[in-house]
Amino acid sequence: MSSKETGIEFVAIDREIKVVGLSFQKSGLPPSYENLGVLWDRYIEKYRYRVKNAAVPAVEYGACVCDRSPHEYIAGCAVTEIGEVEDGWASFVIQPGRYVKASYGTAEDTYSKDMPAWAEQNGIEIDFDFQYDVKELDRDTREYMEIYNLFRCTG
Repeated sequence: MSSKETGIEFVAIDREIKVVGLSFQKSGLPPSYENLGVLWDRYIEKYRYRVKNAAVPAVEYGACVCDRSPHEYIAGCAVTEIGEVEDGWASFVIQPGRYVKASYGTAEDTYSKDMPAWAEQNGIEIDFDFQYDVKELDRDTREYMEIYNLFRCTG
């Protein structure tokens, strides 16, 4: 784990980022924050290094995809192409655009409950229907190089 400081910055994503992973909705787990951890454990233990078309370098994404009904959370990784999606899996695409990147020092600090207040205080419009937990993974050491959240700007 790197010792990156906590910080907030704007970033531009200039191309689609395709992601495939385990679907919380299809997992059969009861809806709870704790069960998101169970979903990630399943992904890490059984699937992390077996995702078809996984992009290199490895970047894992947890996505709260709130524009679907019912809302969806996906634990997975970036892929070069979205092929046939297995049972229990789902896919999504992070669209190009302007995002707020909130970086954190540890895996335990990845979700910023203060982001809505920070955005309002700074006059930033954020579409909270699209927020992504991002974990840049070093596949050789199997440690996270950087952990952050992305929030899509709308204004």
